[in-house]
Amino acid sequence: MKRIDNIETWRFFVEIVQAGGLNSACAKLALEPSTVSRAIRGLEKEIGAPLFSRATRPACLTQLGQASYERALTLLREHDALSRFLTQDREAMAGTIRVGAHVGVSATALTELILDFMALYPEIHFEIKDQALSTEDELSPTNPDHVDVILGYGDITSSNKIKRLYSGSLPFVACASVDYVRRFGAPNVPTDCINHRGVLVRSVVRNSIEKMENDGAISPLVWKSTLIVNNPLSAKTAVLRGAGINPDMSLFHCADEIESGRFEIVMPGWHRPTRKTYVCTTEEGWGVRRVREFAQWLAKKEQSGLDALKQRFPDLYR
Repeated sequence: MKRIDNIETWRFFVEIVQAGGLNSACAKLALEPSTVSRAIRGLEKEIGAPLFSRATRPACLTQLGQASYERALTLLREHDALSRFLTQDREAMAGTIRVGAHVGVSATALTELILDFMALYPEIHFEIKDQALSTEDELSPTNPDHVDVILGYGDITSSNKIKRLYSGSLPFVACASVDYVRRFGAPNVPTDCINHRGVLVRSVVRNSIEKMENDGAISPLVWKSTLIVNNPLSAKTAVLRGAGINPDMSLFHCADEIESGRFEIVMPGWHRPTRKTYVCTTEEGWGVRRVREFAQWLAKKEQSGLDALKQRFPDLYR
């Protein structure tokens, strides 16, 4: 087999780059430096150009070497993902499931639900990750930190290989702390926000709205000042401290505060449209029993919880 077609030769190459040198890479690979050195020189001979510039110590990558490293890294990740997929026991209710969700969910409800599932299947290991990328990128096997299942809005833009399980609908409300309203008053319509501070979320998962709707009417939001945070829990903390108004806090995050009287809904009738939520996995993940059964179980549990929320606040669903 040619060196250029040998996956292990490319693995040697990547290890040398990541370890910072031949000897360090060989120590990690448990191989003789002469073996790895011959493989790399044979690879360079087949390519017809060097991957390393050996005029310096330590050797550094050539321009071709840098481009080859980036592509080889992707190749190895795909190969490793394929190996895991082909060798796993796809029918066993054991193994690891990596689950993603945005910060506001992973820190609360998702953890509790996973503990319930672990009680049913104690041989399954879970890893919970805060969503930092798009749904497709979080699920992509080329992502070394990819997840098997993700809970969220299920925004899919470029892939038809992701399976979505509907898990409910979620409204959003504009709210402020009672203390803030007492001190500064409350806006009745979006144009009133010019006199208020907006507590806004800006993240990969969701950005706060720039306009609001009411029975077909649309009005832009313009704030006197803004506080921008990167997740809904930070926004909730700021609103609780009386920092300003959040125009689109999900009911999931503020239901208890509304019922207890700590939050007040402002601009009644004006809102961000209710969004559907999903549990997502890949076609490959769906073929693994533990992933499939967990995704189905999670979607049912999530829908049950969101249905209960709808019974508590029926007037907020549009």
